[in-house]
Amino acid sequence: MQTESRTNDLVLRRARIDINGTVANWVDFRILPDFGLGATVIQDAWIDVHYHTDAVRLQIGKFKEPVGLEVIQFDPEMFFIERSLASDLVPNRDVGVQLHGIVGRGTLTWNAGLFDGVPDGGSADRAVGNNKDASGRILLRPFARTGLPALSELAFGAGGTIGTKIGTSASTLLPTFNSSAQETPFFSYRKGATKPDTAIANGRASRATTNGYWYVDRLGLLAEYVASWQMVSRDAKTATVRNNAWQASGSLALTNDHPSYTGTNPRHPFDPINGHWGALEILGRYSLLQVDPTVFTEKFADSSKSAHQASATALGLTWTWNRAVRWQVNYERTFFKGGASIGNREPENAVLAEAQLVF
Repeated sequence: MQTESRTNDLVLRRARIDINGTVANWVDFRILPDFGLGATVIQDAWIDVHYHTDAVRLQIGKFKEPVGLEVIQFDPEMFFIERSLASDLVPNRDVGVQLHGIVGRGTLTWNAGLFDGVPDGGSADRAVGNNKDASGRILLRPFARTGLPALSELAFGAGGTIGTKIGTSASTLLPTFNSSAQETPFFSYRKGATKPDTAIANGRASRATTNGYWYVDRLGLLAEYVASWQMVSRDAKTATVRNNAWQASGSLALTNDHPSYTGTNPRHPFDPINGHWGALEILGRYSLLQVDPTVFTEKFADSSKSAHQASATALGLTWTWNRAVRWQVNYERTFFKGGASIGNREPENAVLAEAQLVF
C-alpha cells in the first residue's frame, strides 16, 4: 500500500490583476497576469472585435479554449474552490483565434476556433511543432426569453476538439491528472531517460463533451461528461487511448438568494448593523475519471504508480458577502483504483479554505 502524505499549506493560489477595457466602442482587450504560487504567468492576453453586433465576434490571443463548461466558467463564479476531475480532460488556456457570438438575446451561444493545441487539462503560451486543434462549442438556453422562472436558466451544451499532436521526449504532449488537492498527480504517462522509455502523443487527438446547467430559485445544478481520444506511442507500440470523466455538482442557498452560472449576488449584501449577512450556500459534487486500460496493457504508464480510476466526493460551504468578497470551505475525499505496488493508492482527503477578493 502507498501511504497517504499529509500537507498543510497556506497558499496564495491566485493573485491576478485584471487589466481590461474597450477601445473605439467595439474592440475589447484583456491582460491577466497571475502572481500566485510563487510564479508569474500571463493567463489571458487577447483582443475581441465586435463591430455593432454580439452575434459574430473575433477573438485573437491567449484565452480559454471553448470546450469544457466548468473550465470556461470564471474562477470567482465556480461552486467549488477547485474544478472537478472532469476538467482534467479538456483544454484550459491556449493561443489561437476564434469566432464566437450570442444569438437570440442569450438563447444560443456559439464558438469555433483554431488553437496551437495543448494536452488535456493543459495551458500553453506557444506551440510545440506544427500541432493544431480545431475547437467548437454550442450552448442552448431554449427558454431564456419565455419569462418562465423555472426554465429560463436551463441550458444544454456540447463541444469538442479535433487535431493532431506529435510529441517529443522533451515535450510529450501527454497529460498528468491531479485531484483537487493539486499535490501529486495520481496518473502520469511513462517518462524515462531515453526515448524508448517515454510515452509520447503521436497522432490524431480529439475530445467530446456534453454538459448543461439549471438554476431555479435557491437551487443550482451543473453536470458534464467528457471523452478524450489520443494516439500514444512508446518504443514500437502505438494505440489510441480513450479516457472518460464526468461530474455532477449542486448548490443550495440557505438564505433567500439565487445561485447562477455567473455566481451568487446576495439580495442583501453583508451589513451586520442593518441585520444583513450576505448569502450562505451548501455545496455537493461527485466526479469520476477513468483511464483507458490500454494505457497499462501497452505499458504507456506504470500501474504501480498511476491509478486507473479516481472518484471524488466533495462537500462545501460558501458565504458570499457581496459580489467582491466570498469565503469558502471545501472537503473532498478521493478514492483510487490501482496506483500502488500492491492494491490501491490510499484515499486522499483534502480540506480547502479560501478567502476571495475580486475588484
